Amino acid sequence: MSQDTYAAVRSHGPLREVGPGLWQVVGTIRMGVGMTITRNMTVLREGSALTICNSVRLDEKTEAELRRLGEVRHVIKLGNAHGMDDPYYVGRFGAKLWAQPGSTHERGLTTDHELQEGGALPLQERAPQLFVFRNAKSPEAALFLGEPGVLLTCDSVQNWSVDWAGCSWLARKTMPLMGFRPGPLVGPFWLKSRTVPGKSLRDDFERLIELPIQQVLVAHGEPIRENGRDAIRTAMHACFGP
Repeated sequence: MSQDTYAAVRSHGPLREVGPGLWQVVGTIRMGVGMTITRNMTVLREGSALTICNSVRLDEKTEAELRRLGEVRHVIKLGNAHGMDDPYYVGRFGAKLWAQPGSTHERGLTTDHELQEGGALPLQERAPQLFVFRNAKSPEAALFLGEPGVLLTCDSVQNWSVDWAGCSWLARKTMPLMGFRPGPLVGPFWLKSRTVPGKSLRDDFERLIELPIQQVLVAHGEPIRENGRDAIRTAMHACFGP
Protein backbone atom coordinates (compact mmCIF):
# COMPACT_ATOMS: atom_id res chain seq x y z
CA MET A 1 0.00 0.00 0.00
CA SER A 2 1.42 3.39 -0.99
CA GLN A 3 1.94 5.89 1.77
CA ASP A 4 0.00 8.42 -0.34
CA THR A 5 -3.22 6.46 0.24
CA TYR A 6 -3.10 6.80 4.03
CA ALA A 7 -5.06 9.35 6.03
CA ALA A 8 -3.02 12.52 6.49
CA VAL A 9 -1.17 13.41 9.66
CA ARG A 10 -3.31 15.64 11.86
CA SER A 11 -2.25 17.93 14.66
CA HIS A 12 -1.14 16.03 17.75
CA GLY A 13 0.95 16.34 20.89
CA PRO A 14 4.06 14.47 22.03
CA LEU A 15 4.46 10.91 23.22
CA ARG A 16 4.03 11.05 26.98
CA GLU A 17 4.58 8.23 29.43
CA VAL A 18 1.44 7.53 31.46
CA GLY A 19 2.60 4.40 33.29
CA PRO A 20 5.20 1.63 33.21
CA GLY A 21 5.39 0.51 29.58
CA LEU A 22 2.47 2.79 28.65
CA TRP A 23 2.48 5.95 26.50
CA GLN A 24 -0.22 8.19 25.06
CA VAL A 25 -0.41 10.73 22.26
CA VAL A 26 -3.21 13.31 22.16
CA GLY A 27 -4.28 13.65 18.54
CA THR A 28 -7.17 15.42 16.81
CA ILE A 29 -10.00 14.62 14.46
CA ARG A 30 -12.16 16.97 12.44
CA MET A 31 -15.86 16.23 12.95
CA GLY A 32 -17.13 19.00 10.66
CA VAL A 33 -16.45 22.57 9.60
CA GLY A 34 -14.77 24.25 12.58
CA MET A 35 -15.39 21.18 14.75
CA THR A 36 -12.14 19.57 15.91
CA ILE A 37 -11.93 17.35 18.99
CA THR A 38 -9.15 15.34 20.56
CA ARG A 39 -8.54 11.59 20.37
CA ASN A 40 -5.88 9.60 22.20
CA MET A 41 -3.65 6.76 21.07
CA THR A 42 -2.19 4.42 23.67
CA VAL A 43 1.05 2.50 23.14
CA LEU A 44 1.89 -0.60 25.19
CA ARG A 45 5.37 -2.10 25.31
CA GLU A 46 6.35 -5.66 26.19
CA GLY A 47 10.04 -6.34 25.65
CA SER A 48 10.80 -4.81 22.26
CA ALA A 49 7.24 -5.23 20.93
CA LEU A 50 4.77 -2.34 20.76
CA THR A 51 0.99 -2.68 20.61
CA ILE A 52 -1.12 0.31 19.60
CA CYS A 53 -4.70 0.96 20.70
CA ASN A 54 -6.90 3.67 19.13
CA SER A 55 -4.29 4.50 16.50
CA VAL A 56 -3.22 8.03 15.58
CA ARG A 57 -0.76 8.66 12.76
CA LEU A 58 2.28 10.66 13.91
CA ASP A 59 4.51 13.26 12.31
CA GLU A 60 8.05 12.23 11.38
CA LYS A 61 9.67 13.48 14.59
CA THR A 62 7.21 11.73 16.91
CA GLU A 63 7.19 8.59 14.79
CA ALA A 64 10.97 8.43 15.20
CA GLU A 65 10.45 8.59 18.96
CA LEU A 66 7.92 5.78 18.69
CA ARG A 67 10.42 3.65 16.79
CA ARG A 68 12.98 4.20 19.53
CA LEU A 69 10.54 2.70 22.02
CA GLY A 70 10.38 -0.58 20.14
CA GLU A 71 8.89 -2.34 17.11
CA VAL A 72 5.21 -1.78 16.28
CA ARG A 73 3.86 -5.30 15.85
CA HIS A 74 0.16 -5.09 16.70
CA VAL A 75 -2.80 -2.72 16.40
CA ILE A 76 -5.88 -3.28 18.55
CA LYS A 77 -9.14 -1.79 17.29
CA LEU A 78 -11.31 -1.31 20.38
CA GLY A 79 -14.16 0.65 18.79
CA ASN A 80 -15.71 0.31 15.37
CA ALA A 81 -15.98 4.09 14.93
CA HIS A 82 -12.19 4.47 15.18
CA GLY A 83 -9.53 3.11 12.85
CA MET A 84 -8.80 5.71 10.18
CA ASP A 85 -5.09 5.41 10.93
CA ASP A 86 -4.99 1.63 11.32
CA PRO A 87 -4.02 1.16 7.64
CA TYR A 88 -0.93 3.31 8.16
CA TYR A 89 0.46 1.13 10.94
CA VAL A 90 -0.42 -2.09 9.13
CA GLY A 91 1.10 -0.91 5.85
CA ARG A 92 4.08 1.05 7.13
CA PHE A 93 5.13 -1.21 10.00
CA GLY A 94 3.66 -4.56 8.98
CA ALA A 95 1.63 -4.64 12.19
CA LYS A 96 -1.10 -7.24 12.68
CA LEU A 97 -4.63 -5.92 13.15
CA TRP A 98 -6.76 -7.25 16.00
CA ALA A 99 -10.50 -6.53 15.90
CA GLN A 100 -13.82 -8.02 16.92
CA PRO A 101 -15.91 -10.03 14.49
CA GLY A 102 -18.10 -7.71 12.44
CA SER A 103 -15.64 -4.82 12.57
CA THR A 104 -15.37 -2.64 9.49
CA HIS A 105 -12.09 -1.16 8.29
CA GLU A 106 -10.93 1.59 5.97
CA ARG A 107 -8.92 1.31 2.74
CA GLY A 108 -9.55 -2.37 2.19
CA LEU A 109 -7.97 -3.45 5.46
CA THR A 110 -8.89 -6.88 6.87
CA THR A 111 -8.68 -8.31 10.37
CA ASP A 112 -5.63 -10.50 11.02
CA HIS A 113 -6.74 -11.78 14.44
CA GLU A 114 -10.26 -11.73 15.85
CA LEU A 115 -10.78 -10.40 19.36
CA GLN A 116 -13.00 -12.49 21.62
CA GLU A 117 -13.70 -12.35 25.35
CA GLY A 118 -11.40 -14.90 26.92
CA GLY A 119 -9.53 -15.31 23.64
CA ALA A 120 -5.99 -14.62 22.55
CA LEU A 121 -4.45 -11.16 22.84
CA PRO A 122 -1.13 -9.79 21.54
CA LEU A 123 -0.08 -9.20 25.14
CA GLN A 124 1.28 -11.54 27.78
CA GLU A 125 2.20 -9.30 30.70
CA ARG A 126 -0.01 -7.38 33.16
CA ALA A 127 -2.83 -9.95 33.10
CA PRO A 128 -4.61 -8.57 30.01
CA GLN A 129 -8.32 -9.17 29.56
CA LEU A 130 -10.70 -8.11 26.79
CA PHE A 131 -14.06 -6.70 27.86
CA VAL A 132 -16.79 -6.73 25.19
CA PHE A 133 -19.93 -4.61 25.21
CA ARG A 134 -22.14 -7.54 24.34
CA ASN A 135 -25.35 -5.56 23.89
CA ALA A 136 -23.96 -2.88 21.54
CA LYS A 137 -25.21 -2.71 17.94
CA SER A 138 -21.69 -2.71 16.56
CA PRO A 139 -18.34 -3.89 17.93
CA GLU A 140 -17.01 -2.06 20.99
CA ALA A 141 -14.58 -3.34 23.57
CA ALA A 142 -12.24 -2.21 26.33
CA LEU A 143 -8.87 -3.65 27.31
CA PHE A 144 -8.20 -4.30 30.99
CA LEU A 145 -4.67 -4.70 32.30
CA GLY A 146 -5.24 -6.51 35.58
CA GLU A 147 -1.82 -5.52 36.81
CA PRO A 148 -1.94 -2.65 37.76
CA GLY A 149 -5.69 -2.26 37.15
CA VAL A 150 -5.67 -0.03 34.04
CA LEU A 151 -8.62 0.04 31.63
CA LEU A 152 -8.26 1.25 28.03
CA THR A 153 -11.49 2.45 26.42
CA CYS A 154 -12.54 3.78 23.03
CA ASP A 155 -15.85 5.70 22.82
CA SER A 156 -17.75 4.04 25.66
CA VAL A 157 -16.13 5.87 28.61
CA GLN A 158 -14.77 9.39 28.07
CA ASN A 159 -13.32 12.00 30.44
CA TRP A 160 -13.34 15.55 29.08
CA SER A 161 -11.46 18.33 30.86
CA VAL A 162 -13.20 21.43 32.18
CA ASP A 163 -11.55 23.63 29.54
CA TRP A 164 -12.08 21.12 26.68
CA ALA A 165 -8.32 21.18 26.10
CA GLY A 166 -7.28 20.62 22.47
CA CYS A 167 -10.75 21.11 21.04
CA SER A 168 -11.59 23.92 18.62
CA TRP A 169 -13.52 27.00 19.73
CA LEU A 170 -16.69 25.81 18.02
CA ALA A 171 -16.40 22.35 19.59
CA ARG A 172 -15.98 23.87 23.05
CA LYS A 173 -19.15 25.89 22.55
CA THR A 174 -21.31 23.16 21.05
CA MET A 175 -20.25 19.96 22.79
CA PRO A 176 -22.10 20.78 26.04
CA LEU A 177 -25.23 21.32 23.92
CA MET A 178 -24.80 17.82 22.47
CA GLY A 179 -24.73 16.07 25.85
CA PHE A 180 -21.00 16.16 26.54
CA ARG A 181 -19.79 17.46 29.89
CA PRO A 182 -16.51 17.65 31.79
CA GLY A 183 -15.55 14.60 33.83
CA PRO A 184 -16.17 10.88 33.33
CA LEU A 185 -19.21 10.07 31.20
CA VAL A 186 -20.71 7.51 28.87
CA GLY A 187 -20.11 8.83 25.34
CA PRO A 188 -23.41 10.43 24.25
CA PHE A 189 -23.09 9.87 20.50
CA TRP A 190 -21.73 6.37 21.05
CA LEU A 191 -24.63 5.51 23.37
CA LYS A 192 -27.24 6.76 20.91
CA SER A 193 -25.75 4.98 17.92
CA ARG A 194 -24.90 1.72 19.67
CA THR A 195 -28.08 1.11 21.67
CA VAL A 196 -30.55 -1.36 20.20
CA PRO A 197 -34.06 0.20 20.13
CA GLY A 198 -35.97 -0.79 23.24
CA LYS A 199 -32.83 -2.13 24.90
CA SER A 200 -30.18 -0.73 27.26
CA LEU A 201 -26.42 -0.95 27.62
CA ARG A 202 -26.62 -0.68 31.38
CA ASP A 203 -25.97 -4.41 31.88
CA ASP A 204 -22.65 -4.04 30.08
CA PHE A 205 -21.58 -1.24 32.42
CA GLU A 206 -22.70 -3.27 35.43
CA ARG A 207 -20.35 -6.01 34.27
CA LEU A 208 -17.59 -3.51 33.57
CA ILE A 209 -17.53 -2.14 37.12
CA GLU A 210 -17.04 -5.63 38.48
CA LEU A 211 -13.43 -5.27 37.33
CA PRO A 212 -10.96 -3.84 39.90
CA ILE A 213 -10.29 -0.73 37.80
CA GLN A 214 -7.88 1.80 39.25
CA GLN A 215 -7.11 3.99 36.23
CA VAL A 216 -8.80 4.56 32.88
CA LEU A 217 -6.92 5.58 29.73
CA VAL A 218 -9.67 6.96 27.52
CA ALA A 219 -9.62 7.66 23.79
CA HIS A 220 -11.35 11.02 24.35
CA GLY A 221 -10.33 13.32 27.17
CA GLU A 222 -7.94 13.03 30.09
CA PRO A 223 -6.79 9.86 31.89
CA ILE A 224 -8.69 8.97 35.04
CA ARG A 225 -5.78 8.55 37.43
CA GLU A 226 -7.47 7.03 40.47
CA ASN A 227 -10.71 5.39 41.62
CA GLY A 228 -11.49 4.39 38.05
CA ARG A 229 -14.25 1.96 38.96
CA ASP A 230 -16.03 4.58 41.07
CA ALA A 231 -15.69 7.10 38.23
CA ILE A 232 -17.31 4.70 35.75
CA ARG A 233 -20.04 3.85 38.27
CA THR A 234 -20.82 7.56 38.68
CA ALA A 235 -20.92 8.00 34.89
CA MET A 236 -23.19 4.98 34.58
CA HIS A 237 -25.65 6.32 37.17
CA ALA A 238 -25.67 9.73 35.49
CA CYS A 239 -26.51 8.05 32.20
CA PHE A 240 -28.92 5.29 33.19
CA GLY A 241 -30.10 6.41 36.64
CA PRO A 242 -29.24 5.06 40.11
